[in-house]
Amino acid sequence: MQLRAIDLDVNSYRQHPLHAGDRIWPQTNCYVDVWIELLHVLGFDPVAMLGFSLCADFEGDQWTFIKPAHEDLRVLFGIEVVELNVWDDLLKHVAAACQRGNVLIPETDAFHLPDDAATAYGRNHTKTAIAIVDVDVDAGALGYFHSGNYHRLSGDDFAGIFAMAEGRLPPYVEMAKLGRIERREAPLLFELAVERARLHARRMPVSNPFAAYRAHLEAELDALCAAGIEAFHRYAFATMRQFGASFELASIYLDWLARGGVDGLTGAREGFSDISMKTKGLMMTFARVLSARSTAQLDEKKRRLVGLVEAMQSSWADAATIVARRLA
Repeated sequence: MQLRAIDLDVNSYRQHPLHAGDRIWPQTNCYVDVWIELLHVLGFDPVAMLGFSLCADFEGDQWTFIKPAHEDLRVLFGIEVVELNVWDDLLKHVAAACQRGNVLIPETDAFHLPDDAATAYGRNHTKTAIAIVDVDVDAGALGYFHSGNYHRLSGDDFAGIFAMAEGRLPPYVEMAKLGRIERREAPLLFELAVERARLHARRMPVSNPFAAYRAHLEAELDALCAAGIEAFHRYAFATMRQFGASFELASIYLDWLARGGVDGLTGAREGFSDISMKTKGLMMTFARVLSARSTAQLDEKKRRLVGLVEAMQSSWADAATIVARRLA
């Protein structure tokens, strides 16, 4: 018997435009992406909860792995998010949650996710979050959101997802409780979103994160180049991919606030969008640094790399000043 937390018509379902191919970064990170689709399938506009994207910061060796604030989900949509105590078989927990109309968001191994065929499926063991919306225990089949869309898995993948090896810690799992959803009128939702935007604006980094990132990059560049292409891919995901996607969402969010009536945000929206677009060039330049064949080529590409980060530093400073003036 199939248990559904959400009544989803898989034949008519279409992913949210935030995951459309015309975006600079169609995917952000696993957690943000599942929440975009969860809110979308529940009939909400996920752009309203993107205030957290304003707070992306350089954390010393990586950029913030941005996540929707649980308080935003509660205030805007009436969705409560709690940690699940995995005291029993995980499949039993999933069945119980779906039966009660709740969605579990566990950390899983992408090795068992068929939708991740281009990177990890059947090849690499990497941690990622999925949102489970339906399960058929008897048939051994699962429906879930991941990477910006709805997917299904079964067979060995189903067994692999729920395998909990003896002696190993259970996965971290959150539960989205949907029993108190609030479908607010558009003006009230926008008013609440602006209040949340002001809170996030006050949480923005106190100093320019691109200044700190530039110093880190200059100090670590030779070691990063020596580490090779695989290390570069891991590094790029932890840094450039994160801030590129984060500031694209920040730009989209500020545009949404502006269209709703918050004045004076155009410069900030353009500044964050500029950072997001320049990040593509930054990644390409970094890849060329790794393939440089002469010292002269290497030095020139390194200068271009640092120059791009300096430009982002300037864009962030201008955008943050506007956000602080208009929101914080």
